[in-house]
Amino acid sequence: MKNIGTVVYTKWIEPGTLKARWSHSEGGEGVGDAHGGPDVGFAGEYRIVYQNNKGDKSPEMLLRIREADTGFLLEWLEDEKLVSIGQGMVVGEQLIAGWKDVE
Repeated sequence: MKNIGTVVYTKWIEPGTLKARWSHSEGGEGVGDAHGGPDVGFAGEYRIVYQNNKGDKSPEMLLRIREADTGFLLEWLEDEKLVSIGQGMVVGEQLIAGWKDVE
């Protein structure tokens, strides 16, 4: 399968921050750090930078997480352009989502 991925977000120590662990069918896997979100829950806007296992970092992106009837809808924007979309749900203390890049 091409152009699909998974990501797990965990609330971190400082309010409004998340740690990410991700995997993508073509981009490998890695981690991420998000800040600027809400103190409680996952829904909100974050600034996030991802890093692959080789140490290469992504540009800073805007991550939007919205609650929906089916869980959560996610959007990633780079320079105000939508680059990826996803859907997720909370399991325990983590938000787990599938995503794909917008072509």
